[in-house]
Amino acid sequence: MAFGLACLLLTMTAASGAGAQVPEIEGTYGAEGGCRVARTGDGEEFAATLTKEAVTTFASQCTFKGNPRRIVGGFRTEALCDEEGEEGQHTAMIDILRNGDVYTVRFADGLEWGPFEKCH
Repeated sequence: MAFGLACLLLTMTAASGAGAQVPEIEGTYGAEGGCRVARTGDGEEFAATLTKEAVTTFASQCTFKGNPRRIVGGFRTEALCDEEGEEGQHTAMIDILRNGDVYTVRFADGLEWGPFEKCH
């Protein structure tokens, strides 16, 4: 249920134009479980996806905001994050790193999500 709510919030945020976009990210990226969730909409534990608007896991969602800027190996952007079990949102600085066709998301505190591969 929380995943469905996160997907709804992601859709609403993207539709409102409130978030930033990383235009180089075309389509949806994820591991097998994340790509399956993107295709079917069914929640799955440990599933994560990356789009040009946000990075989402089963329990967290970070919507990109501001203007992404280039860094060595990718982009850096601010994001507005919601996490299951926590009240309110918080701002995070996120690096979106690309190695070939694979992305990794790294937070300022060193936490990494990924690898994210192109979903088919």
